[in-house]
Amino acid sequence: MAEKTVRPQVAGTFTPVTTISGPCFMFVWTIILARYNVYRCRRPLLQGEGRFTMPADCSCPMWCWRSSPAAAGI
Repeated sequence: MAEKTVRPQVAGTFTPVTTISGPCFMFVWTIILARYNVYRCRRPLLQGEGRFTMPADCSCPMWCWRSSPAAAGI
């Protein structure tokens, strides 16, 4: 069976795209978690009655924030 190789153009494009999109994704996710924490502090009763509550309500955003630098290799 013939060996498949990646074209240099694809690899050359993939590297800058992922280099830019990774930090952008982490920034957006941090903003989402921050807004969720603000929502929880301002309206605790509404958050508890909602249909779509976050699992591990208080600890989930903090766990995500703490694990993000580890995932980024910082």
